[in-house]
Amino acid sequence: MKRKRTNPIRYVFLCALVIGVAVIYIARLINLQLVSADQYNYVSEHTYTRTEIIKAQRGEIYDRNGVPLVTNEYYYNVLLDYGDIPADAVGFNNAILTVIRVAEKCGETDRLTAPSYALTYVNGVLRFSEDYSAEGKYKNKLTKLLTDLEYGEKDASEEEKREQAVNISPDELREFLLKRYKLVDAEGEPLYTPEDTEILLERRFSLDMISFSPTNSYVFAEEVSMGFITSCAESGSRGIVTEKHSRRKYHFPGYASHILGRMGKITDATYDHYVSLGYDLDEYVGVSGAEMVFEEYLRGIDGKIVIVEDEYGNIIEKRTEKEAIPGRDIRLTIDINMQIAAEDSLAATIAGIVSDAQQKPGELDGEDADAGAVTAISPTTGEVLALASYPTYDLSTFSENVQDLFNDEKTPLVNRALNGLYPPGSTFKPGTAAASLSEGVITFDTIIVDNGRYTYYSDYQPRCWYYLMYGMAHGPLNVVGAIQNSCNIFFFECGRLLTIEKLNEYCRGYGLGQPTGIEYPEATGVLAGPDYVETSGLGSWGPGDTLQAAIGQSYNTFTPLQLSVYISTLTNGGTRYCAHLLHSVYDYATNECIMTVPARTVSTMELTDTVVEQIKTAMKNVNENGSTARIFDGYPITMGGKTGTAQVSKTSSDNGVFVAFAPLEKPEVVVSAVVEHGASGTPLGAVAKSIFDCYFGLNDENEQNEQN
Repeated sequence: MKRKRTNPIRYVFLCALVIGVAVIYIARLINLQLVSADQYNYVSEHTYTRTEIIKAQRGEIYDRNGVPLVTNEYYYNVLLDYGDIPADAVGFNNAILTVIRVAEKCGETDRLTAPSYALTYVNGVLRFSEDYSAEGKYKNKLTKLLTDLEYGEKDASEEEKREQAVNISPDELREFLLKRYKLVDAEGEPLYTPEDTEILLERRFSLDMISFSPTNSYVFAEEVSMGFITSCAESGSRGIVTEKHSRRKYHFPGYASHILGRMGKITDATYDHYVSLGYDLDEYVGVSGAEMVFEEYLRGIDGKIVIVEDEYGNIIEKRTEKEAIPGRDIRLTIDINMQIAAEDSLAATIAGIVSDAQQKPGELDGEDADAGAVTAISPTTGEVLALASYPTYDLSTFSENVQDLFNDEKTPLVNRALNGLYPPGSTFKPGTAAASLSEGVITFDTIIVDNGRYTYYSDYQPRCWYYLMYGMAHGPLNVVGAIQNSCNIFFFECGRLLTIEKLNEYCRGYGLGQPTGIEYPEATGVLAGPDYVETSGLGSWGPGDTLQAAIGQSYNTFTPLQLSVYISTLTNGGTRYCAHLLHSVYDYATNECIMTVPARTVSTMELTDTVVEQIKTAMKNVNENGSTARIFDGYPITMGGKTGTAQVSKTSSDNGVFVAFAPLEKPEVVVSAVVEHGASGTPLGAVAKSIFDCYFGLNDENEQNEQN
């Protein structure tokens, strides 16, 4: 077999190539280590490294159906960056003039920030502006600046230089600044047009007054257009940078303000909390509403970018040290259409109560009605569908009106739906009836005769509201008729037979005087009874107190949301659900749902189907034959309701209260409404009707019928 011959030239070539590459690498290494060592040491010692924050996007807020409520709106500011702006006067001045020219070209001079300038012409005479007068707030700052700049005669002492700075005249200051900013040559001749000289004088002085430095950039123009940004970039002028910002955009200004809440700076009261969570002290956080309560979901984690520059401000390296992580989006349980219906109808109803009262003779008919609240919840999940408080405010204009809002005697910033405490009045009676039936102290056939006055006790004989108003009595009534006619005498007897201890056992099961479990700060209210009066130092509890408690008076005070929870528990057979406003949480980038809040049972109590059906039937009769029959006449959805009137003062109108649920057979939504000094609960039926119309789509049907 013949052996294959090798080519020696090929081996020589390969060896020469390997040796050549090795020599090049060794030579390069020697150059870096020995020849150029001093050069690279100099570069490393004369670079400036700074870290910039990459702001993480905050999560956005939507309603239960994905309708945006609060989103991020982006805008851009143009800044002068100390680290990048040319150090020489010509380059520095040109950067300033570039921004001015771009603003003029784009028609956005109104976006330029106002300069701080100490000099002004008055009748052709140069003077200090008011803020820089001897008493002005910037006089000391100006003096310190001039001292730092070593203003004054060279051979003068420090004290003499300070004295010269304090006593500087307007003309002397102007002359000094013109030379400092190199706006004139050595002979004092101007280097720029008179117009540009004034611009540069103002802006350069502004930079000195704000201590323009590597840690303090100068915002030159705010909320500029993309055309403005592009023109600045195309100019090639160094030191002009664009900064992207975001702010909250409210898609329904003036609505759901108490629910959504606002952003603000970390306060002294929350300092320790946020520092422990790793927040920087200059960060904005949620300070009320969903922004505060769901901060843990909405907050993103800022990133960091490292920028390395040489001694001339040239960027050598820019690297991302930490990626920004956006916050998560949340969906609330509210339906924004129901929320709007609740707020609009509440405001309109209060205005109507006042208008009607002003046309009636006499006083205390509702002419002083001025505030209220409405809540709507799902009785089988605890989800809050609407939560309205009146008066309210507009989050989009909060910063402009903040002082007026805080000083407003009507306290529009208070969320009355969660923190307003009101006597329930006769809306309490269905709960008393259910407890009495369940405990067997009365039956469905029990007849109690109302003669206008309760005479069981010889020393305390309260009267029925019907007798006080009309001088007549309801006569014999069973439990259904008693609820329909809201008879005090019937429920006085129920309270006596039931006892306050047993009544309150049921009330706690309903959720009255108990936390609803909602994520927001809320008042827990007062459940009247011996324990409360003793711990509050109000004396002792007597039989007459039990009678009043049984009809929703005495010391009973609850929030509107508690009333909705109470009616929900009553109508669904005794299961009390935790009220909640968070529906679900979504990933900001992928829009993937990562958490849904389930219905959570707080407590259960036994209410038989028969008891529940009788209570619901009685409340149906209120709407069909009672005080709100006119409002719900011909209504296509069968529902139940109960009005209430509660005296709060002898010098003001009574509060009006109303609770309702629909549909009758299997309730899907429960509404409670309170109007302070509304005189009666009857007008509030219109508020519940508006919410039901929205929930069941009756508004759409009405609009379609009108079009047809």
